[in-house]
Amino acid sequence: MEEKVSIYIVGGTGYVSGELIRLTLDHPHFSLKGVMSNSFAGETIKDHFSHLKHKLTKDQKFLNFASLKQAITTESKVTILSAAPHGSTAKILEEIISLANDHDIDLKIVDTSADFRFSDLATYEMLYEVKPLAHEIHQSFTCGIPEITQDFTSRIAHPGCFSTSILLAMVPLLLLNDHQDHFLVHSVTGSSGSGAAPKNNTHHPFRSENFYAYSTLNHRHQFEIEDLVKHSYNREIQLDFLPHSGPFVRGIHSSISYRPQNKIDTTSIKKLFTDFYKDSYFVKILDTPPRIKDVAGTNYAEIYIEQQRGTIIVNCVIDNLIKGAAGGSIQWANKLNKIDESTGLLSASRGW
Repeated sequence: MEEKVSIYIVGGTGYVSGELIRLTLDHPHFSLKGVMSNSFAGETIKDHFSHLKHKLTKDQKFLNFASLKQAITTESKVTILSAAPHGSTAKILEEIISLANDHDIDLKIVDTSADFRFSDLATYEMLYEVKPLAHEIHQSFTCGIPEITQDFTSRIAHPGCFSTSILLAMVPLLLLNDHQDHFLVHSVTGSSGSGAAPKNNTHHPFRSENFYAYSTLNHRHQFEIEDLVKHSYNREIQLDFLPHSGPFVRGIHSSISYRPQNKIDTTSIKKLFTDFYKDSYFVKILDTPPRIKDVAGTNYAEIYIEQQRGTIIVNCVIDNLIKGAAGGSIQWANKLNKIDESTGLLSASRGW
């Protein structure tokens, strides 16, 4: 019988953590060995995720950090899926990396926080008001999306949910090698993107039957995307990003407007995207505009391209919790462990 990959989840009680737990439990080649939450250490995991009560046992309890580290030392190979908050994640993972080095453990990490996404650490510190760790630790992480990033280390920093939807729609356009580097992006996200803790203006009762912009031209993911494109493609782009709050729970709808200096016909643009994603299982190019409901609860991204009067419009829809975080993390964990990247991620949308 094939040995399963030992999975430990760090930061155990948020929406992304819940999805990581669910996807890991359903994965044929992964074994959930532990979930860390210092705040709820010793409490039964299924008491915090009632939808998983039939998959978890009463003996599966949250670990504290000391217990997590002790458990890791019993392993020869470990994959960490981290959904801990920005700021605290870096120090936790730094200790785990040191522990793995001391005990000669084959360690792989996929992190959904922003702590290792930026190549420009000054920008990270400015945006998150957190002092970054030593530069060499950051350099050991690769920030990227599975479909786009071909060269990567065993430590992955998963881009943010907005960033994921935008980069999937934007990166093929960079291959035009056009001198136009200005992108205008409108994105609408569901309330789950604001996390599990209810806050003024982000709690769903406030967002339901409501629609509004926020962090206009100043959202953290705007700077994250510019940094990633500069680092990965050596391109200085100007991204004008207008995020909006939508009256739904799950999903992101992003629309990119791009006006290249050189003329290109619609057929060529669509072929550019089709060729770019021809080997990508989860990115689908559509002939009609995509709908969030068709990807909610899945790891799929659906893209639609249109052009009129020299302006290219690219729509992309994803589930913010799955493709934008937990599903993308599982996809990366598959790749890091040389498992087919679609494994454990083939669920269809519920549709309504």
